[in-house]
Amino acid sequence: MNHRAVYDALIARAAGRVLTEYCEGHHIIPRSLGGNNAKSNIVKLTYREHFLAHWLLIKFTKGRTRRRMMHALTRMAQCHSGRIIAGWQYEVAKRAKVVGTKAQWADPEAKIRTPWHPERRAKMSAASKARWANPEYRAKKSAEAKAQWANPESKIRAQWANPERRAKKSAEAKAQWANPESKIRAQSANPEYRAKKSAAAKARCANPEYRAKKSAASKAAWASPEYRAKIGAATKAAWADGAHSKHSTAMKAAWARGVYSKQSTLDDGVGMSAANSGH
Repeated sequence: MNHRAVYDALIARAAGRVLTEYCEGHHIIPRSLGGNNAKSNIVKLTYREHFLAHWLLIKFTKGRTRRRMMHALTRMAQCHSGRIIAGWQYEVAKRAKVVGTKAQWADPEAKIRTPWHPERRAKMSAASKARWANPEYRAKKSAEAKAQWANPESKIRAQWANPERRAKKSAEAKAQWANPESKIRAQSANPEYRAKKSAAAKARCANPEYRAKKSAASKAAWASPEYRAKIGAATKAAWADGAHSKHSTAMKAAWARGVYSKQSTLDDGVGMSAANSGH
């Protein structure tokens, strides 16, 4: 079948026609292929004709052009007011998306293969920071997260309640930390990264509102008998399997290095002040 000839015939039939039923504008030469929004490049088609037009486009185009047309066909399966999408149309569009995406990843020069160009990363980082700097956006995201965790049937609660998923995530984290060349180990070994994280933590702790918020949350947690029982059980289990012996060794090493000398001096000062005051 000559798909290009069928496409041209479909467009010729639609030219100058007046439709009284639901219709959609179609670019004869798609914009992704250099077409424009001029009236001479747009015809009115019914949804069925519009779908067929995009289906025909993937039949006679090749290479990257065909890949773009596949993604355009995928959008034809998106619901819009007035569209009645048949099952076969949805299936064809979804298959086109799978084939088009695979072809895109197979092309080493495709845009999707190089999305983390320094300029692109900087642009995305700036946009993300601008969003999170907006108090309304943060409040919205916080409310969404709280609603998810408060819902026992939410996807995130179901995921973390799954022992297999927790074991998988635990194994992945352990493997990352065990690998000296992993990204997380490289970050932790980077003095600039550590300084940045330390400064951010100190800034948070210096904020009275943040400290009050964390204090209130901690008090609320410890007021819960279930939470105390959970922490007690976890602590007993840690002592039972010797996990705290490692912690004890680390504490002794810290004392030997003088890490706690500052805290010790502070404690001694507090004790002497209390003694002098008669308390």
